[in-house]
Amino acid sequence: LNQPAHFELSMENPPLPPPQRIVSLLGAATEVIYRLGCGDRLVGRSHECDWPIAVLDLPCISRPRIDVDASSVDIDSQVREHSLNGEPVYKLDDAVLASLAPDLIIAQDHCRVCAVTKADVESSLSCANVAQLVLKPSTLHDCMRDVGLIADALGVSARGLLLQHTLERRMDRVRDVVAGLPKPRVALLEWCDPIMGCGYWLPELVDAAGGVGLHCPP
Repeated sequence: LNQPAHFELSMENPPLPPPQRIVSLLGAATEVIYRLGCGDRLVGRSHECDWPIAVLDLPCISRPRIDVDASSVDIDSQVREHSLNGEPVYKLDDAVLASLAPDLIIAQDHCRVCAVTKADVESSLSCANVAQLVLKPSTLHDCMRDVGLIADALGVSARGLLLQHTLERRMDRVRDVVAGLPKPRVALLEWCDPIMGCGYWLPELVDAAGGVGLHCPP
């Protein structure tokens, strides 16, 4: 076989096939997987993965350890208590996870409160020896980059580039539409009681949409 110089075929270490049984523990990653046309490879989801609607038919393998119907201040208190005790905020269903036999798990290492984390996955016996893609975006650029990382992991890099370019063009069109218009002041709140401002890529989105973000920690 005539292969490019940078590519080597080895019968001892053949290229791994793209994953076919994916568990996504991050809502944004789940949406990207569907946008890449790979939704049929998903076999499980987290409790926060609720879009597109079709994903709700998949087994849910996580749940909060707190009372999500409590008041805002009570939920904050519960989360702080778990953090002080070094306890995870979410619980993985090891039995269901093991039955799904995933060959790729997608998680995040950005916020231990917002979604199932890398640490939660590593503490699960059912996740041992399963390949993981751990995302940790901090900026809008990082979010766009993660689209490519997911596409690469699924073996559909070309689709990932196309999706990245599509999203970037849509952002540019929004910037063009709002250019020169009055800039509304937008309060970005991650939590209501106690009040917590939003940082990371949210202020960038507001700026792209022609607004001025308030309560935005660096």
